[in-house]
Amino acid sequence: MAGLAVWAVVDSTPVIFEPAMNSTFTGEVRHEFTGSRMIGSGRRWLRAITLAAGFALGSAAIAAPTLSATSDTRQVLAPGQALALSVTATGTGTLSYQWYHDNRKIDGATSATYDITQVAYADAGAYTVIVTDSSGTATSEPIFALVAPTSTQLIEWGASEALDPQALTDISDAVAVAAGDTAMLWVRRDGSVAGVGDITVPSGLGGVVAVALGGKATGHHWGLALEKDGTVAAIGPAPAIPAWLTGVVAVAASADMGFALRSDGTIVAIGSSGISEEPPEGLSDVVSISAGPTYLIALKSEGTLVITGLPAYGAPTTGAPASGVSKVYAGNGRAFAQMTDGSLVGWGDNTSGAATLPAGLSNISALASGLNYSLALKADGTLASWGVAGEDRIPTMADNVFAVSAASTYAVALRDASKDAPPAIVTAPVDFVGQTDDVVNLAVTAKGTGLAYQWRRNGVPVLNANKATCSFQLEEGTAGNWDVVVSNTAGSVESSPARVQLVTLAARAGDMSAWQVVRPGEPMDLGVSALTSAPLTYRWFLNNRAQAGETGPRLTRAAAGLGDTGVYSVEVSDGSQHQRIVFYVRVAPAKTDVYLLGDYSYSGLWGWNSAAAPVDLFDVVDAIPGFSLRPDGSVYSWAPYASGGVGATPTSTRVPGVSDVVALADDAYLKSDGTVGLWTAPATGFGDVPMPVDVASVVQLVDYLGTNVALRADGSVVAWGNNRYGQCNVPSGLGGVVSVGAGLGYAAALREDGTVVVWGDPSQAQVSVPAGLGKVAAMAAGPYRILVKEEDGTVTSWGLGGNDPRVPSGLGGAVALCEGSSYSACLNPDGSVVSWGVVPDIGARVPMAGASYFGMSTGASCELLLRDASHDPVPTISSQPVGATAKADSLAVLSCSATAGGGQLLYQWYKDGVVIDGATSASLIFSRVGTQDAGTYTVVVTGTSGSVTSTPAVFSVTPVDHLLALSTRCFVGTGAAVAVQGLVLKQPAVVLLRAAGPSLANYGVNGVLRNPVLTLYDVNGKALVSDQGWQNPPIYLNGTVEGFNGEYGMEYDRAQVAAAVQAFPFTSPDDSAIAIRLPAGVYTMEVTGADGQTGTAMTEAYFYQPMSDHGQGDRMIAVSTRCHIGIGDSIAVVGLSLEHRATMLLRAVGPSLANYQVSGVLAKPTMTVYDGAGNVVATNTGWNADATQAALITQAEQQVGEFPLTSPDDSAMLLGLKPGLYTIQVKGADGGSGNALVEAYFVHDGL
Repeated sequence: MAGLAVWAVVDSTPVIFEPAMNSTFTGEVRHEFTGSRMIGSGRRWLRAITLAAGFALGSAAIAAPTLSATSDTRQVLAPGQALALSVTATGTGTLSYQWYHDNRKIDGATSATYDITQVAYADAGAYTVIVTDSSGTATSEPIFALVAPTSTQLIEWGASEALDPQALTDISDAVAVAAGDTAMLWVRRDGSVAGVGDITVPSGLGGVVAVALGGKATGHHWGLALEKDGTVAAIGPAPAIPAWLTGVVAVAASADMGFALRSDGTIVAIGSSGISEEPPEGLSDVVSISAGPTYLIALKSEGTLVITGLPAYGAPTTGAPASGVSKVYAGNGRAFAQMTDGSLVGWGDNTSGAATLPAGLSNISALASGLNYSLALKADGTLASWGVAGEDRIPTMADNVFAVSAASTYAVALRDASKDAPPAIVTAPVDFVGQTDDVVNLAVTAKGTGLAYQWRRNGVPVLNANKATCSFQLEEGTAGNWDVVVSNTAGSVESSPARVQLVTLAARAGDMSAWQVVRPGEPMDLGVSALTSAPLTYRWFLNNRAQAGETGPRLTRAAAGLGDTGVYSVEVSDGSQHQRIVFYVRVAPAKTDVYLLGDYSYSGLWGWNSAAAPVDLFDVVDAIPGFSLRPDGSVYSWAPYASGGVGATPTSTRVPGVSDVVALADDAYLKSDGTVGLWTAPATGFGDVPMPVDVASVVQLVDYLGTNVALRADGSVVAWGNNRYGQCNVPSGLGGVVSVGAGLGYAAALREDGTVVVWGDPSQAQVSVPAGLGKVAAMAAGPYRILVKEEDGTVTSWGLGGNDPRVPSGLGGAVALCEGSSYSACLNPDGSVVSWGVVPDIGARVPMAGASYFGMSTGASCELLLRDASHDPVPTISSQPVGATAKADSLAVLSCSATAGGGQLLYQWYKDGVVIDGATSASLIFSRVGTQDAGTYTVVVTGTSGSVTSTPAVFSVTPVDHLLALSTRCFVGTGAAVAVQGLVLKQPAVVLLRAAGPSLANYGVNGVLRNPVLTLYDVNGKALVSDQGWQNPPIYLNGTVEGFNGEYGMEYDRAQVAAAVQAFPFTSPDDSAIAIRLPAGVYTMEVTGADGQTGTAMTEAYFYQPMSDHGQGDRMIAVSTRCHIGIGDSIAVVGLSLEHRATMLLRAVGPSLANYQVSGVLAKPTMTVYDGAGNVVATNTGWNADATQAALITQAEQQVGEFPLTSPDDSAMLLGLKPGLYTIQVKGADGGSGNALVEAYFVHDGL
């Protein structure tokens, strides 16, 4: 095969194969180079590409038609528009054509053109044409047709906390969409790509026809973008895409791999195998691909499927149809196929019923599947859903849909909004009057398409009330004025309000509130007052249990105890109507303390048995790990589960916008009006799962891993959220419930008759209630077990591991039960706590033996205890903080020791009477002392019963020198272009001043100034001393003499001083230097060339502290250089040496110098700061581009007494710099040259 060179790419490495002369590839060959077939061994792909056509293969010559023009390769059409495709080809003999749509042959499409008069959504896809002549064939590049309305709307629903809802509004140009767990991508009509969440879309991406979103195997979402030229681009941290990859007609992505389907029917795997698998060798004739999180499905033209992936990772490799498939859709652990006969088949994970297709489902355009649900797009543009999600999850606006995508816990759809008209209300909701527990059915009828509904109560939107109908139970918390806002893309309209009235027979007596906090031993008084003259009857309940003998308008207790905590309700009746009034009562002491026990790592809290909790929980009435409830109904948080934890002695912070709370849970909270609120950042990721509208008159709220269960005052139960195992499917007819619980995959209810009902995952042992269980009086549910106390006092549990043999005896008097993942606990009436479980010694870990506790709760593996601290003594300071003196930049500590006599202590440090944020431990640590730290310090120690303030401690700081040296390399000219360096001394100091010229040649600097002359001037412009040739004595000018009187000090040996300050050594006698002691003041160094010479020089100023100098604090506080700035070696290079941390004002002044009669200024200086390792610290061009930074620069200028910048083209930065060497480069931003002033000012100590 003479002259044939074949390139191959093996594991991304190019390889050349050169067959022997006149060889042929016949029969069994080692490497087969046919078309663009992919061959390989194991995980090594081999793609062979011939570099040129027409080479000899045996005795045959290769030739093919030439395609010289095609249609536009990206066409976006609205339904009903015409699609016209064409190709121009030249070749040998008669040409024949065959068009393909998504790699499928189009019957009868055998000419150079292919037209569709009116396109439909099914006509979207990739079109290619194969042209054949007598010598061979040629395939066109893909032509992509996108079918989408002229105006679209993106709608999203489900649990998608990681996405910003605001970023998903007003999207009217999306033509394709892909959803991931924490990211979303969509293609715009113009071919650009947008995204939200955990993904970054690169700029400049255009001509895109499709996107695929990869999972988070790399820690972040990534994506693939298919472009109109048949190539693939990466979005985010995608696997490497082969540069040779072309002719792609479709893309798909799993968690860790990408896949590209080419027009020749082959698949290219992008990335290396991990949890996903590469397609098998030789796979061809593929017409479509679809990927799930861990697998790929390829559909071949013959209707068979090839599934790659491991069942251990969730790949649905069994149950797939053997043949007759026309379309395939991959989901999360399950897949679906449309068959050629029109039927549908689903297989794979069916835990939530998401693989079981609803009966009668037909006329499907597309399917998608998430973690526990599946979604079908019907041909009429409507949606169907099944699995955990259910039909109620689909928004009412989801009509005229043309595309869908599913993530694990949310779905997204694109709908046709081009024909939307403003909605109009036909029938408004009507008024309703009823009594407690009546079901209210409100409804609205409206005209329009894509309608969204939002019901409001008293003007406030009601969570998840977003259908044309709204049903709920009539309670105190649901009465009011109800209306609905109906909207679509064209506008919105509000209905007239419907007044929903509750029959009121009675009201809470006096100013009595629904939320009552009673101190132990104090009287408790609950009561109602009649609002009618009709005779009324009363019946009181505690935790939904009827209270014997309590049949009057008041319920009282002479001395409240722990057993009196609970939810009280009174049912008021006039014989024909009834009303229920609820009181939430918490018996809690006035002073409290909180302890955490166990392994809190699951909750993002602290380590094993640290007993660490916020130390400011002195007035808590209830708490769960991460949240505390105060007597006024406010909530404070200290370590929400998603935060990753905090330090060992944190303080809590009030949760904004949350009030009137009576009980806490991980995802939600119960309010005093019986309604439930959701945290804005729920712990478990199910906060957006719809909460039923009729969650009202709630008396108990529990949740576990996103499963929320609420008990209502009428004894009914409602559940929502994570329903993977059916734990939200409350058994029909369940009533008379007095307590509820939730755990891993299950929910439970205790009925008033003492029976326990459990539902959910049948594989969980706790779902099976033990036979022979007695009448139960109390129940607590944990992740894996249920703990109960029977009426005879017997305490038992069941679940994981069977009945627990470790249950201690003698627990019959327990007033509260608690069940964790690995332990159990009981709270006794005397305030003692008994714990037991599989965790070693957990029973012995209850802190402060003999203490009185009044409440407890659980995390996954931790126990929270609330202690009565009302009898704790006021803390005592045993060791007062002691004043100290420290050198700046050193480590210093102020400390205090105190005893609490019980409970934990809160420390708060103050400086000069002002609180120090975050200083809440017994020690106040200054990791690097600054001059600003000097002052008088006190610490307030707070315990459960009061506070005490320490004696003042005076902390002094010895200042140090910050600015040690500044040097500038620049071009020295004549006239206004000579080098002028300014120097400001705050105190008398010895300084070394140098002008280096010839010695710079040793460092590769060209065009040096041969004979620099250095002259020092005072603030009035009086010449003081001059030097030309550093080995010559300096010349004192204008009567200045060398002396010891401090006027101008004494002259020092220049070579010795240079060595002491580590200046580079001079190698030429023609360099100049002055070492002299100067009083405080402002000085100017001028560097000129002898006899008018010009060239590059370096001006330097060093601070030198001899042994005899015992001064403290900063000496050199500012240095500046005015010079001519050119290009190349003639730019200004400034060296800066700092001994300690400092905030510095750096300026490069050009245009503003014109105000001071400086001519030929640098029009637009740019300044860049480098550290000693050559890394860029900061750069600036135009000092006032950032308004905030500009204000700080102006303030610093005023502080150091420097002239203001008057031009926006000057440069300036205010930087906090660590000790070390820095280089400042100044040059013209546009390559210009001119005179400029480079300045460095010490502003203050520290960063």
